[in-house]
Amino acid sequence: MSDSAMCRDITVVSDRWQLCVWPDSWEPLYTVPLVAVVVLVATLLSAATFAVLLSRHQHKALLHSLLPRAAIAKLHADYRWATSALEDGAQAMVD
Repeated sequence: MSDSAMCRDITVVSDRWQLCVWPDSWEPLYTVPLVAVVVLVATLLSAATFAVLLSRHQHKALLHSLLPRAAIAKLHADYRWATSALEDGAQAMVD
């Protein structure tokens, strides 16, 4: 205990207890490492998301550079979109 602790003896039923309080931080020791780990994980997830989005963009750019617009339009036109009977208006692609 620290030197600035205040201690009092109290009696509960037939037992004698010593209750001590002192000014100190209630912050646990793992707070700083936990924040560092959360920031690191968030940074890694954002980098992975960026990499996936960049890859999809490059793939789309490559597709548009290799195929004519009519072929890409035909790829999109080969599917019919069917609206389900659900309230949220979800759509599904059917052959």
